[in-house]
Amino acid sequence: MAAIGIMMIVSIADIPLRATIGAAGPVLRDGVTLATILVTVVLMRHRGANLSVIGLIFMAMIAHSAIGIATMGSTRVGFSQVGFGIKLLLPFFAGMCLWTTALDGGPRVTRMYYACWGIACLGVVLDWFGLLDGLNHVETTVDGVRGFGYQKYYAADVTRISGFSRNWGSAAANIALLALILVAHTAKPGRRWLIVIMSLWPLWLTNTKSMIIAFVVTVAVKLLAGRRADLIYRFMLLVLVLLVVLTPIVMSGVQLHSPDMSSFGLWSFVDRVRDSWPRAWRIINTSGLGVLGRGIGGVGSPQYVWDPTNYTSADNLFMLAYGYFGVAAFPYFVIICVAAARAGQHRPSLSAALMILICELCSGITATILENPFDAFACGAAVVALIAGGSTRAQDLRPRTGGGRQVRADVPVPAASPMPPRVATIADGKFEGT
Repeated sequence: MAAIGIMMIVSIADIPLRATIGAAGPVLRDGVTLATILVTVVLMRHRGANLSVIGLIFMAMIAHSAIGIATMGSTRVGFSQVGFGIKLLLPFFAGMCLWTTALDGGPRVTRMYYACWGIACLGVVLDWFGLLDGLNHVETTVDGVRGFGYQKYYAADVTRISGFSRNWGSAAANIALLALILVAHTAKPGRRWLIVIMSLWPLWLTNTKSMIIAFVVTVAVKLLAGRRADLIYRFMLLVLVLLVVLTPIVMSGVQLHSPDMSSFGLWSFVDRVRDSWPRAWRIINTSGLGVLGRGIGGVGSPQYVWDPTNYTSADNLFMLAYGYFGVAAFPYFVIICVAAARAGQHRPSLSAALMILICELCSGITATILENPFDAFACGAAVVALIAGGSTRAQDLRPRTGGGRQVRADVPVPAASPMPPRVATIADGKFEGT
């Protein structure tokens, strides 16, 4: 729980922390993220778990990193770009490790989510009133390259507000994902509606169209369909995976009419169709290794620092994945579809996982969501929750008294037997508690 709290607070209150303690906040978050992954692997090894799944993931990351080095050169710049790309993926793997705590951690974790959600909403509202303009001096620097700090964007009649986050996209994602988790774990309809209504105004102030639409669609199904929502979500997830993959393939380069910038969502989508996606395809195909992509760090933020000439924001989840992993991105998306189709019965953790992935995929049609730490963390937890069928260790496994072996929950266990800590691990393709 402490690890999740640190990662969330640093992501939600990024700019105030940078203004007070500089880069120490992000460094602390990255250190906790890496430590979480390493501790999980060590605990699995200590318990004698089969590490085959971990081994496959590690080998895949080594292969994609090698492609990145081959593409960007075996120099300090090349290694730095690949390393930064790996850093961006660490929250995803941390989410995989902490999925039970993240999605079904009990009342204490839920209270923490309420607090973080309130802070995120408050930050956007305060920013709207102009009370955070004093933070506009906060900037980020990576390897001597000036990046973005506090951002408030104005163009024509469009205003985008970031709150305590570094940019409006991160602010919108933090509010939406936390609200979805709270809605999934709230049984009272009145409280669900209150969470949704209180989230809509700050979301609207960020003017992040893709996340606003994704949030509204996701919560509408949950509020109106009731227990049938999970079944509808599974179908929606399959459709959205196809849209995420096919939209930049089919629509790239289509000459759409350019609307006025004040048109809600239209001008930014047209910009992606006419410029962003064609540029991403061109860079991946001409300066990468063909169907192998450009390797980890080959597109997106790492380029902004170390390869600005070939920089492309990708602006689509599949484009980012294809730039990083090449054709291997296709089976990675297939795994999500198969997991959704085979997921078990209704549980709050399964509902939360489906809602997170629906929202992220809907937003991922026009955004590279995994570059925001909390987006990546939530996606990692949601994917593993689907693979595990939405069940948690506390519900599926209990310790046998007098020994370290674990048995199914239907085996009688004396009431005095203590429950082990909620730490999820990966073994034999299943996720067990240790």
